Amino acid sequence: MCPSNVPIPSADAPDAALAARHEIGYDGRHYLYREYRYEHFADALSYARLDQARPGCRPDPAFVARWDAPWQPDPAQQEQMARWGIGFAAGYYLLDGYRYEHLADALSYARQRAAPVPAAHSA
Repeated sequence: MCPSNVPIPSADAPDAALAARHEIGYDGRHYLYREYRYEHFADALSYARLDQARPGCRPDPAFVARWDAPWQPDPAQQEQMARWGIGFAAGYYLLDGYRYEHLADALSYARQRAAPVPAAHSA
């Protein structure tokens, strides 16, 4: 469970410096610490602090601070999503209570379950 009192950092916030100090990056979808990826910043920060407090833990010489903008579907993907009733939030495609990392997976399920959502017509 993610503690709610740890804010999600933005690239301009002092928290981005906190993330970099603990070797945490953000690829636009996931928070990254070494070979792990997290949905929530607080989870990445908690594990990084725990890991770095262990005796013998050394800084990762390959770490490069990275803080990408949050990923969003492009206009063509948004059109496909609208046609099939697929939503998008927090880096995931949403359909019928399920979430998908890849649009192709959500589309595959949508095609199996029903016909496309009728397009709205302009009058």
